[in-house]
Amino acid sequence: MKDLFHHTYTVKGENGRFRPVRFTDKQMDLLEKISPVFGSLGRCTAGVSLKFYTDAEEISFHFKYTILYTNTGGFDVYENNVMYCSIELPEESCESVFTYRKTAAGKTLIEIFFPANAEVEVWDLKLGDHTPFFSSNGGFILYYGDSITQSAYMKTPSLSFPSLVSILTGAQYLNRGVGSLFYDESYLDENDSLKPDVVFVEFGANDLVKHDAGNKVVMVDNIAQHCDADDIPVLIQRAEKYLTKLKAIYPTAKINVISPLYSCEQTSQAFASVKIAYKTELHALVDKLGLSFIDGTHLSAHIPECHVQDGIHLTALGNALVAQSLIHILRK
Repeated sequence: MKDLFHHTYTVKGENGRFRPVRFTDKQMDLLEKISPVFGSLGRCTAGVSLKFYTDAEEISFHFKYTILYTNTGGFDVYENNVMYCSIELPEESCESVFTYRKTAAGKTLIEIFFPANAEVEVWDLKLGDHTPFFSSNGGFILYYGDSITQSAYMKTPSLSFPSLVSILTGAQYLNRGVGSLFYDESYLDENDSLKPDVVFVEFGANDLVKHDAGNKVVMVDNIAQHCDADDIPVLIQRAEKYLTKLKAIYPTAKINVISPLYSCEQTSQAFASVKIAYKTELHALVDKLGLSFIDGTHLSAHIPECHVQDGIHLTALGNALVAQSLIHILRK
């Protein structure tokens, strides 16, 4: 089964059911310790796909769809690397049967992208006379980040920027984005067996939101509270611990650190100044550590169409433009 699943760390199997997993067991335990919310979101199937050749006219499988984040999810289906179908899933968790009838005749390369907002378990796969797809050497990219990387606000999971970069370049990838997460080195597994060529790290926006001792967002009158300039030294210390440990775990990878992306969210002038000061200090830290800095505000267009209703998270258009920018950076 692991040969059929792509963009996953491993596949857990029990009683004939299969569940793709993005993190090591240790990381899952440590995410849970930071907050049960992060342990839950780490189970989402962001970026995961099934990919295989088959001559069957129709394929199907049973699945359990357990929503753990937003209520927006779906399956995207590709035939011979062309997207033919996007199947929107219900706004509530469910068990159902996925069925797809091919357009192409004969032996066809099929890829089915799983939703980024939920955990998915599959069984009773009817894939016809099928063989696994084994990729050519296009390199391997590892993504760490928050909800922007996880991309759980779209019904079309294949149009997230990590997936698009892979589709357009042939690189393999693993999406380890976790919604609302911040720089915290405690969940990084020093025994991770992955050997990425490139790592993208996208944090910062949630670091600038105040959290209490239990890592819950501090709310006043239902409004999230932001950090101020006095908090920046502590935030940079946290980022330094994280990035230093990341370098030790993936010593041969080129590590790219992305600062918070542009958003249409309305904030005060005072907080806008804090964001600029934080980006400046983060850039200095990245330079000191010998890593590559990417200004997140330059990755996508500054237009509302690039964002969903909250003005923060990316639409398919926003993800496409970020993917375009990252591909340009990769080719330098």
